Amino acid sequence: MTPGELRELIREADIYKMSLGKSARYREEALQQGVLVFQTDVSFYNAVIAGNDAEILRAGKSLRGIKYPEGNPPDSAIGTWRRSIETFRSLPSGSLILHWEADLDHLHWAISKTDFGVVREETNDFGQPALVFHRQLAEKWQKISLGGVALSNIHPKARDLAINMATLNQVQTHTGYFRALLLDGDTSAWEAQSDWQEKAVQAGWYPKDRRSILADRRAKSVTEQIREVADHFEAEVERMTATAVQTAAYANGQTAIVTVKAKEIGFTRGELEEEIAYLFKEKGYCCALTGYDFKKPTSNPHLLPSLDRKDSRLGYIPGNLQVVTRAANFYKSASDEADWALKARALESMAFAIQNRRKAEGAKKIG
Repeated sequence: MTPGELRELIREADIYKMSLGKSARYREEALQQGVLVFQTDVSFYNAVIAGNDAEILRAGKSLRGIKYPEGNPPDSAIGTWRRSIETFRSLPSGSLILHWEADLDHLHWAISKTDFGVVREETNDFGQPALVFHRQLAEKWQKISLGGVALSNIHPKARDLAINMATLNQVQTHTGYFRALLLDGDTSAWEAQSDWQEKAVQAGWYPKDRRSILADRRAKSVTEQIREVADHFEAEVERMTATAVQTAAYANGQTAIVTVKAKEIGFTRGELEEEIAYLFKEKGYCCALTGYDFKKPTSNPHLLPSLDRKDSRLGYIPGNLQVVTRAANFYKSASDEADWALKARALESMAFAIQNRRKAEGAKKIG
């Protein structure tokens, strides 16, 4: 997943909050293995899967918990346990998961995948047989924003929103705050609300200067990061970024009464540089269409890297970009994948024909 695609997902995905067991008993397992961890009583789980309401109620009443030492939980608690199982099983791929690590003052986040299953059987705290499930994550757990700012000392009101008394449920309110937090956006609209201000005063909370931290970190690291990611291609990254910005501006400024291609840019300039650098590294510094190695020294300008939109009808947006040679970009033009394949085979045939002609001409000269 490219940085741009990750930003888009954070802006749009449903947000869930995850408890990792009483006293965070599964936290280390979850964070180290990059999974969601869920434990449930065997009888209760089987009843939920069968969808048998009477059996769910019977199995639920037999469960013991810290709040119900006599083993007689109310129907509301049983409903919560049931929804946790159902949510864990049906959690959509690409969901944004939060876990608040209260004792260490850290917010963790991750992206879910569809894969899940039983990893082991064990005995719960009350001597009852239980199942432990894992659900895989698309990206490992993170505790920093996309800009690299530690997700600690978040607003006490937000901590309350991120703490989960059930195992897994959806965040219903103030999701925009968490999106802004992960994307290094402005959170002042929430922090200015009266109930948020009251909570901050009660907790003696003062925000850290995230903007200064982010600016300082970016000033020190982004150029180095781009150099590291794109190896010796920093100048090429900057050139392709400038070309994309200029192309989009030109296309959007056209006034002719014709249908023009949409070439909007779904990035800031700095984000686009980071996206191109990522694409370089992802393909091993090779052309995404031909496999040509950009690390080879060349004096041929047509073999230099070029930023291509996979679907020319779309703009410079996450998921629609690839780095190719200038020649491949030129010949691909507005082709779809099938037409590009035909062009590529034609170019290959022409290349062999040119080689054969040169060999024949060389042989004539020798003769």
